[in-house]
Order: sequence, then structure tokens, then C-alpha cells
Amino acid sequence: MTTKSRRVGTLTLGVSLIGAGILFVGHLMIPGILTYYYIFKLWPVILILLGIEVLIANFKNKEEKIIYDGWAMFVMIVVMCLAATMAGCQILLDHGLAQGFITF
Repeated sequence: MTTKSRRVGTLTLGVSLIGAGILFVGHLMIPGILTYYYIFKLWPVILILLGIEVLIANFKNKEEKIIYDGWAMFVMIVVMCLAATMAGCQILLDHGLAQGFITF
């Protein structure tokens, strides 16, 4: 008899990527209301989603062996770091160049 396994983290990666994409597109559409500062304050939601996914996988079926999808979590962290870097550069250009703090 083989043991079933479930990869935890893949669903959270998908939801996080969709959510981040929606937030960044929302910033492009309404930059005055949806700022990067507000978007960055929402990062704990990813941890909450991952915790919910782990709990659901654990309680859903006791016979399944839970395997944490390390690659999905790694990709999630890399994408969030890249998004934060891009947003940080945009903030630096908007506030630094616009106010004369940075010159080329």
C-alpha cells in the first residue's frame, strides 16, 4: 500500500502571485489611493494563507503525507523580493528625483 502525499505551498504560491499582480495593477490604475506602502503592509497575508493551507491539508485527510513544496516557497520569496525591489526603485525615483535629492 502506497502512502498518498500532498504538496503544501503550491496553492499559496498561486494565490500570492495572483494577489500581488492584482495589487500592483491596481497601483498602476489608482496610484494615489493604492500606494506601495499600503501594498507592503499586506505581506503577512502570505504567511496566513500558508498556515491555512497547512491546517487544511493536515485536517482534510489524515492518511496523506504532507510534503512542503520548497520550490514553490522559494519562488514565492524570490518574486516578492523582486517586486519589493521594483517598487523600492519606483519610490526612490518618484521621491528622490522629483524632490532633487538624487541627480544624474
